Amino acid sequence: MGRSRRQPRIAGPSRKGLRTCIGCRRASPRDDLIRLVRDPSGAVFVDRHLRAPGRGAHLCYDPSCINNALQRRAPSRAFQGPVTLPTLEALLAEIIEGIDARIWARLGIARRSRQALSGADALSRGMGRVGLLILAEDCAENSRKSLQNKANALGCPVVIFGTALTLGESQGAPHRVAIGVLDPLAGVLKQEFERRASLSAAPQE
Repeated sequence: MGRSRRQPRIAGPSRKGLRTCIGCRRASPRDDLIRLVRDPSGAVFVDRHLRAPGRGAHLCYDPSCINNALQRRAPSRAFQGPVTLPTLEALLAEIIEGIDARIWARLGIARRSRQALSGADALSRGMGRVGLLILAEDCAENSRKSLQNKANALGCPVVIFGTALTLGESQGAPHRVAIGVLDPLAGVLKQEFERRASLSAAPQE
């Protein structure tokens, strides 16, 4: 009887580019996770742009994962040494600040790449192409309702963010009460706003 042939090895799914959340142990693409790093003093902080040098630890954009990781002191194990951990409230605030920084940066990119419409005339002409409508917190009630109704009729998501002054600054204008973002940047910003809403609604310690 001849020797049995070795069965071909079946490769498992590639983990290239994946990182594991220290809160729930699920693997996700690196860009879908929060990255924590440790400074020389042992303090843990959020790497907003995923560029800080050194060893990192990752978390889902899920308040329960973040809370579980802090309660179990998972960062200490991830960094293989003593660390100074922030409170849940402080860490959530730092993560949201990072999201906000990315939102403002991407609104600037949207302006430069002509993927943003702002001003009443531009929005009136181009609302059908808008993938996300951002309204200022201090937008007048009548204007807000009018713009929301137009967006809702087209199935366009609407978020409230910033002020007329800060939205205007992102578009190189004195003020803007609304910005319509076109795809593909609209899809990226929608994800950022969804993360922000989830973390902002999380119960504090």
